[in-house]
Amino acid sequence: MTLYQRNFFLFLFTTLTAGTPVFSSVPVTPVPDWVKKQDLKTASGTKVDQATSGYYFLLTDYQWNVGTQSHYFHGAYQLVSDAGVENGSELTLNYNPAFQKIYLHHLMVHRGGQVIDKIKTAKIHELQQETSLDYHIYDESKSVYILLDDIRMGE
Repeated sequence: MTLYQRNFFLFLFTTLTAGTPVFSSVPVTPVPDWVKKQDLKTASGTKVDQATSGYYFLLTDYQWNVGTQSHYFHGAYQLVSDAGVENGSELTLNYNPAFQKIYLHHLMVHRGGQVIDKIKTAKIHELQQETSLDYHIYDESKSVYILLDDIRMGE
């Protein structure tokens, strides 16, 4: 296994577009039953020059459930440089609590054949993001900022 195949993240979340907004924290819940699991296959021969921001996407899986008005995202990426470690250790998820909820299911790091659950050690903050205040527009959008600890290359 090469250096590039040893370290990558796997993160999952669901955004629901109906119901009461979540204001204080992001709930961690099981993956909904309606989601069809997509297997993660590690890429062999990933070329560093094909990576943007120091990481390379291995999986981008979007699923929608029209009946429950739910959206599910499963993404995985492989770190290929020091910039990837820096950029990949911070995640930002945007939503509008006026009509959306956000649930986190997993934050996993695959390292040297081990799967490490980062959901318990990640620093998760919900932030009010008013990007249009200069134009006197208040839209109540929020961002969930996730900072992962002990993210490294070359183990």
